[in-house]
Amino acid sequence: MIELRRGFPLSVKESSRLIANLAYSGLKNYQPYYVELLVAGVDASGSHVNVADMSGAITNEDYAASGSGAPIAYGVLESLYHLDITNNEAKEIAKKAVAAAMERDPGSGNGIDVLVISKLVKADQVII
Repeated sequence: MIELRRGFPLSVKESSRLIANLAYSGLKNYQPYYVELLVAGVDASGSHVNVADMSGAITNEDYAASGSGAPIAYGVLESLYHLDITNNEAKEIAKKAVAAAMERDPGSGNGIDVLVISKLVKADQVII
């Protein structure tokens, strides 16, 4: 709705703020959402990974993990991530992090799907 009203898309930071506000609204209404949300994307100012928690706080990170397997995944991410990483390297590191979490945490699921956000796409474009 915001995009339609103002005529241009929200930035990743604006999207993160809207999501964090929703999470915080539950907390202040005594019905908290027990979540830590990851908001990632590419906009006109570059690529972003934001973490929004139920208190409404937003942090911008180089990488992030959430859920019961996050401590295990962070061990892999911290040991393999570097600033000049390529998309292919990032995919492999993400797979290793999730696989390690799945191996050691029964709540981490049993499959890995990888999605790479590689460029800014206008709302009226279709990617095939």
